[in-house]
Amino acid sequence: MSATAPLIAPSGASCAWLGNVAKLANMRTVRIGELKNQLSRYLRVVRRGTRIVVMDRDTPVAEIAPITPGRKAATDVREDLIRRGLLVPAPRPSMSLKDTGPPVHCRGDALAALRADRDAR
Repeated sequence: MSATAPLIAPSGASCAWLGNVAKLANMRTVRIGELKNQLSRYLRVVRRGTRIVVMDRDTPVAEIAPITPGRKAATDVREDLIRRGLLVPAPRPSMSLKDTGPPVHCRGDALAALRADRDAR
């Protein structure tokens, strides 16, 4: 059994450096497939304060982190933007495929028709 040497900050290390070391100590990595198969388990880990870096092979592609206290929910942010006039909501909710009607069947070359329509504009 080997003992690990304690981490000693380099001479003149800032609080930011020490904070980054603390973040690394509280971080895990997981591959996409394992995350997909064990999502509930990893979300429980995140709820306890651990950050998870999602890896696609050996490349980090995402990070899952606990919500920080005092952070607004996405819906609250959206409502705030609407109230301030910075976001205009859609006039009606998103359409589903059922609302689009039956598929349109084209005769002839659809690409040629599209190009002709664009050329006419």
